[in-house]
Amino acid sequence: MQKKRAAALLLAATAVPAMLLGTSTAAYAGTGVTWQDAATGYYLESVTGTNSVITFWNGGAQGTHWTDIQNSDGSWNEVDQWGRCLTAYWQDQVYTENCNSAADGTNWYQRWYEVNTGNGWKLVNRETGRVLDSNGNGSVYTGPDNGGSYQRWH
Repeated sequence: MQKKRAAALLLAATAVPAMLLGTSTAAYAGTGVTWQDAATGYYLESVTGTNSVITFWNGGAQGTHWTDIQNSDGSWNEVDQWGRCLTAYWQDQVYTENCNSAADGTNWYQRWYEVNTGNGWKLVNRETGRVLDSNGNGSVYTGPDNGGSYQRWH
């Protein structure tokens, strides 16, 4: 009887971590994240010394590391290494701006929902409802959800 119980515990102890490894989940508050575009393989980058956001081939580049901070409404602040927030106002322009990046400290244009698509993430702007998008030329912008791989991030 004890051998069966020990075997069941061992199976549970190995199965649960294996299931978690196979599941994609949102980042945890305050953790570092890089966002890689599914279509291009390029990384979301905050350009040093500017408010520009582009996609760039090198995931180790200085501006490709973001901090995820969760808000009480389920949205996230994407904060670059200089403390600026990823922002998208109405003309589909995406850039960074100074902000209070603490949980619930940002305005709604600086908040993003991380929506699991099953094979990546859509980053949906809290205020506009538009999806973070890119193209093969390094441009980053928002647009209507088209279900395409340029709007999916890993």
